Amino acid sequence: MSDNQDQISESVESLNQKIQELEDENLRLKNAMEKSQNLYSNIFYNAPVAFAISDSESGVYIDVNNQFCNILGLKLSGILGKTFRDINLKIQENVLKNIDDFIIKYKEIDNIEINLINGRNKEITIVLTQKIISIDGKDHYLSIIKDISDIRESLEELIVTEEIFTSIFRISPDPIIITRFDDNTLIDVNNRFIEIFGYTIEELSGNSFATLNMINSFDSYEKSQHILKENGEFYDFEMDFVKKNGLIFRGLLSQKTLDIKGAPHVLTVIKDINQLKLYEKQLVGLNRSLEERVDERTKELNDALNKLEDSNRELTLLNQEVANESYKLIKLNNKLAISEKQLIDAAQMKDRLISILAHDLKNPLLALSLSAEILMMKSDTFKPDEIKGKAKQIFEVIKNLNNLIENLLTWSRSQQGKIIFSPRSINIREIVDNSINLYKENTKQKNQTIDIGEFPDKTINADSDMIQTIIRNLLSNAIKFTPRDGTITISAFSENDLFGINIKDTGVGMTPREIDNLFAMDLSLSSKGTSKETGTGLGLIICKEFVEKHNGTIKVESTKNQGTTFTVSLPLE
Repeated sequence: MSDNQDQISESVESLNQKIQELEDENLRLKNAMEKSQNLYSNIFYNAPVAFAISDSESGVYIDVNNQFCNILGLKLSGILGKTFRDINLKIQENVLKNIDDFIIKYKEIDNIEINLINGRNKEITIVLTQKIISIDGKDHYLSIIKDISDIRESLEELIVTEEIFTSIFRISPDPIIITRFDDNTLIDVNNRFIEIFGYTIEELSGNSFATLNMINSFDSYEKSQHILKENGEFYDFEMDFVKKNGLIFRGLLSQKTLDIKGAPHVLTVIKDINQLKLYEKQLVGLNRSLEERVDERTKELNDALNKLEDSNRELTLLNQEVANESYKLIKLNNKLAISEKQLIDAAQMKDRLISILAHDLKNPLLALSLSAEILMMKSDTFKPDEIKGKAKQIFEVIKNLNNLIENLLTWSRSQQGKIIFSPRSINIREIVDNSINLYKENTKQKNQTIDIGEFPDKTINADSDMIQTIIRNLLSNAIKFTPRDGTITISAFSENDLFGINIKDTGVGMTPREIDNLFAMDLSLSSKGTSKETGTGLGLIICKEFVEKHNGTIKVESTKNQGTTFTVSLPLE
């Protein structure tokens, strides 16, 4: 066991050294992570685009940048920990419901226009884009908003004032196009459109987005045109555009139908969001890098924990071995204690038997010896009736000794487990009648009467020899403690699943103390009968043991100088 402990100590020391190395590496990674987080924070918080990150399940904002707070006119504390519904903005309920329905249907949001009154009580129009990103293995929303209030106002002013419209159209930093509504033919474009897409006015004239393949995915474009036909306008619909040189860039498409000289036209504005996408990629890359480093660090820590668990498992096995040995010692001590008690009980039983034999055999044998001696020495002078009387006395002494020896043998065989319990169908009344005949001479001498009370004619399943012993001992006990001219009544009853036998006498009765010790082998509590009959009390002890072998009960009711009733209850089955 000592070698195992040394090995465990060495393993623990080696493991502690490895943990220290891992903690040093963790500190290095933590510093690197802090640098990355600082870079991430600088990009996130100071970007000119309004960003926010929220929990995908609850919708609660967990981080927003300065531009997001600025557009909504709220402080950081008024946004974090709240949902878009909960922050202090005035938005019509039907608009919020449309946003909820859109999220449920599409999960993500592409350029939904929202009119609201911000925290500075200013009416603005924003475009909300919401994408799913993964942070620490859990889905979150990256929300991007753009204040297009100025654009909306400009578009409305363009309709009212042609000069302003023309000025904005020409110098706008975003590509602007006017097309015919029916065939999407390009009517006019601004300088910014030509700069970005690389086409000349001549190349654009008479063509459309479709004929010049300016749209990378026409599915998205057709979806936007469906919205335009239904609503007459839409804003910031995200899709990929293709330049003349084949380069693809991401942009936000906004369109509104116009009436020019009585004919329907479409005003189109395209915003280049490549820089915004670059920010998004940087954020995703930083997040992925952090996740990889966290996974690597987690794996190292798990390996260290596994080694600790192996060491703990070895210690547990050693403790289990010690516990098993302790349990064996406890069981051995218990067996020794039981054996010691059995030896003490056997010694006490032996002492009781010796006391019984010395007390209850000595006097009868002495009386028998004296009677035989007198009869032998004076038989010539005795008359026949005197000789008969002495013979009768000798007979009674021998009879009592025989009963005593028989009870001793029966009890001894019971203690040694040599009496076999053999139940069969028997008639209790027959056993009672035989017992009464057996003690007829005893009752005649004391002029006692034995009455048979109510007795159901039933058979029960019981051991015949044991039942005979029970009734014989109880009847003998009643005769012994009932005075001359007394009455003994034997009756029976059948109740539920029990068959009961009552043996009632008009004898000397018992005190509560005598009843409590009735079934204990205690010589000091034994008493003589009304005609000085002796006894050991073994008969009642045997009765109790035999009744319990039948799963029955024996009950005593007695009042001093008023008699005693023994009730034996046995199961019918």
